Amino acid sequence: MRIALAKMRKSWQLYAILLPSLVYLLVFKYVPMVGVQIAFKNYVVTKGIWGSSWVASSISPIFSICRSSGTS
Repeated sequence: MRIALAKMRKSWQLYAILLPSLVYLLVFKYVPMVGVQIAFKNYVVTKGIWGSSWVASSISPIFSICRSSGTS
């Protein structure tokens, strides 16, 4: 563990260069995925995204029909 930290301290410039790209990925690629969840939930404003229930039980027959008919 100490060896790894020593290597990280030695090459801190590389991590400084890497940091903006990681922040970019987090902000523009992963944070919007929270909003995509609204499409699969019975969204109630008072409960929010995390408190609302999933609608998988009402959509699952649609997916099974598409799978059995060969359409996508």
